[in-house]
Amino acid sequence: MTKENKLFIPVVLGTAREGRQSIKVAKFVHTELLARKSVETELIDVIDYSFPRTVPSWEKHDTAKRWRDVVSRADGFIIVTPEYNRGYPGELKQLLDSAYEEYEKKPVALVGVSDGRFGGSAAIAHITPVLVELGLVVLRGAVRVSHVDELFDEKDVLKEPELYQKSLAKLFDSLMWYTRALKEARDKK
Repeated sequence: MTKENKLFIPVVLGTAREGRQSIKVAKFVHTELLARKSVETELIDVIDYSFPRTVPSWEKHDTAKRWRDVVSRADGFIIVTPEYNRGYPGELKQLLDSAYEEYEKKPVALVGVSDGRFGGSAAIAHITPVLVELGLVVLRGAVRVSHVDELFDEKDVLKEPELYQKSLAKLFDSLMWYTRALKEARDKK
């Protein structure tokens, strides 16, 4: 498959917190997605898109422009978000708010992460209406990663990857279908 035919689906890590465990999950998700021959991807770390304040989508701003360029090029997204105090990180909200029109009718799959037993369910619940308002198509079947602090070995390798490979594969299949369908519809406009 040529690069031109591949779907561009970045994996977005939604936290810049020091000591973040969700980076391990984001790297695992990114590696699993790289195995898909029909996909071009990159790991986007919010730490590389740091804003000193909220930048609205209409304002000219160098960091926001870099993000808008990624969003414009993207055919779909995977967001890996940890749950902090029953919500998602503020830096992820700032990143998302810095673009708007570029998101229209693009699918997004969610991976929630927590050190508790609910795998980021509250973060997923809270970010979903924001993503819908931005014009993204939020897919059902979010993957929830619980007890993240116990899942990886001392080299940051997932101890039992098969626990998540099946649910990720199902999410990726859905994402590929929606990405192709929505891209074809957008291209006809």
